[in-house]
Amino acid sequence: MTQHTPATSAQVNYVMKLIAELDDSDFGLEFYQGPTDREAVAAYSKLEASTLIQTLKDLFDGPC
Repeated sequence: MTQHTPATSAQVNYVMKLIAELDDSDFGLEFYQGPTDREAVAAYSKLEASTLIQTLKDLFDGPC
């Protein structure tokens, strides 16, 4: 996987799902400063999308 390989549609779909779930959570998007629209997420590379997915998962654990 190279840094410039585009994010997969599965990654984009998963990011959008996590963003929606986070928005509906007790924390909302207060601690999230990344993209919230599909086009912006789709512009990410696979590596960037993977990092974003992990960041969103970490936010579900609550802020530090």
